[in-house]
Amino acid sequence: MRAKILITMIVAFLFLLVVWTPFCAYSQEATPFAGTAEEIIVLPDTCAKDLAAAVQDYSKHVKQEYAKELSEIVCAESKAQDIDPILVASIIYSETKWIRQTKCGKFGCGPMQITGHNAKHLGYARKDMLDLTKGVNAGIKMFHLHKENVSSYNGSTIKGYTSKVRRIYEALKLRIEK
Repeated sequence: MRAKILITMIVAFLFLLVVWTPFCAYSQEATPFAGTAEEIIVLPDTCAKDLAAAVQDYSKHVKQEYAKELSEIVCAESKAQDIDPILVASIIYSETKWIRQTKCGKFGCGPMQITGHNAKHLGYARKDMLDLTKGVNAGIKMFHLHKENVSSYNGSTIKGYTSKVRRIYEALKLRIEK
């Protein structure tokens, strides 16, 4: 039983490192994630429409209704918490491919795959992470809580995940700028 708990804790810790490292550069040079939500969202009323269209263009399997609903939430939460909405959308795509979850997985839950422990830390129940607004809100809060903690971690798994999120970020950004 102790081994199972230890493995779960290690996986949860690695998950945090993997999820939040894209926001931290491996060197002190600028990253494509620099900037605030205000710099990205020029016209807030078009953010959700542009983001939904970019995600659907990037991956044809994303359902239009879900892309629209999640994009509206991502844009609103990103603006409220001062983070680039394209970055949030990139993490969501990396974690769940923008496919709606109807139940929690073994480790993560919701669009940003927040663990039960982290949900509880933020004042949510694990099942609350299935609610899109609460899930995105919790994911952004976890980013703000942990972005400094992983800036010096240099693991190869982390680098692979970071490059994946960066590729998605750049692809979505190009589609939005068209």
